[in-house]
Amino acid sequence: RVDVFADRSRATGANDPLLRELDISLGCAIENMMLTARANGFTPELVTRPQKRSGLVATVHLWPGPVVRDPLFEAIGHRHSNRSEYTGEAVPASTLTDMAALADSDVDPARLQWLTGAIDLRRFAEMLVEATRAHNADDQQSMDSFAWWRGSWDEVQEHRDGLNIDGVGLPPTIRSLGKILPPSDRSAADATFLDRTRLQAGSAAAFGIVVVDNPNRLHDRLAGGRLLQRAHLWAAAHGLGFQHMNQITERIDRDHDLGRSSSFEEPLAALTGSTAVLGAFRIGTPTV
Repeated sequence: RVDVFADRSRATGANDPLLRELDISLGCAIENMMLTARANGFTPELVTRPQKRSGLVATVHLWPGPVVRDPLFEAIGHRHSNRSEYTGEAVPASTLTDMAALADSDVDPARLQWLTGAIDLRRFAEMLVEATRAHNADDQQSMDSFAWWRGSWDEVQEHRDGLNIDGVGLPPTIRSLGKILPPSDRSAADATFLDRTRLQAGSAAAFGIVVVDNPNRLHDRLAGGRLLQRAHLWAAAHGLGFQHMNQITERIDRDHDLGRSSSFEEPLAALTGSTAVLGAFRIGTPTV
């Protein structure tokens, strides 16, 4: 068996105060494990085991079984976030249907719905920009984000994590220039975050919304993470750009952690038709 633990020291502070994204990321890792187990002749069985004191969240039991090399398994090594602008070219309806079908009974109650109409795309993009502005205006969120920025080659080598200029979707010339200029400070990073969000959201072919029964329940978060990973692997296997875009839910969790209601809750529910949105992403044809 493999026991899965949450390392809460790796959480992102005020950007994930209720540990929603930490749990989702564990679900993503578990989905990789399930696919890899089957590809190596094991039948995996997942048991959710929420134990706050030890950090144990789940156990994957491994039983002898047939070798099943799912196309999603083959895509694991190619999966990455593409933060470039997308072409805006529409994604075929059959693609959206195939991706929605990734939500089988194994990841119940997680399900995938789409925002594709021009009005819905524009409104969700506007909400993402509004949430990013609120993020930048929140000193704690801004500082906790900047703590993961690796502005120099030495920092990249020292930490081996976080985000650097090669990962934000900039054209090659601008990336090269950025590497020889002095590292950005936090205000410059915030400005770039807002600018990139505006361009990224505005060029999405579609926004995917993962909905569960209870976004505060560990089982639902792990299931949603597994579905998100499936969607990302499917996109990688079919040459589509994929980027998680969670500024809205991050602001909702931040407001709740501060003991107040969030101005993003009602607009998000009105747009998606759900009060149980777990996470969101965009897809499209990338330009970089």
